[in-house]
Amino acid sequence: MTELNHKDIWNGEYRNVKFEVVKWWLGNPDDGHVVWNYYIFIPVEQIPADFHKYFILEGEYKKLSPDGQAHLLYDYNGTSYISDLDWHGGITFYEKHQDGEGKVVGVKLGCDYAHYFDEARGYPYTLEYVFMETKATIDKLHQLIPSLKVSCRWNGIYYDKGDCEELPQGGYLAKENHEAWYKVRV
Repeated sequence: MTELNHKDIWNGEYRNVKFEVVKWWLGNPDDGHVVWNYYIFIPVEQIPADFHKYFILEGEYKKLSPDGQAHLLYDYNGTSYISDLDWHGGITFYEKHQDGEGKVVGVKLGCDYAHYFDEARGYPYTLEYVFMETKATIDKLHQLIPSLKVSCRWNGIYYDKGDCEELPQGGYLAKENHEAWYKVRV
């Protein structure tokens, strides 16, 4: 093995949406090429039913070259909501997450900072900058889908925001779990 790639990963949650920021070094971290990406993770249960068709896409196998192997591709650039989010340079990544029996349980969406050759043109990005753009994408998601569901800190189930109370320490609690939550905390 003559060359290894390296990546650093930061993850978190913003406005009840999980995300990941990745900094890749292609080659040696001391002198290799740097590429940034960020991804958001949206469980199917968090997406209101009317919007499932925009997030749970049907793929199509296509050959990228006449002699090549067929690859499963998704038309995420032509899909409302996914492509309308505030991505850096547009969405460039779509992946379905499945449970052990093959049922789709969520989607991972993302973009990268390499398609515009930003770094080669002298744009040295920072974690703070990429995190700011990650939050802008999540803010746009909430703007486009104000009915996006929130997870209850008590049981992890997704509820309509109106059926929850916001906790002082952050996050949401379903009103139906109020008594149980505070009984344990006394």
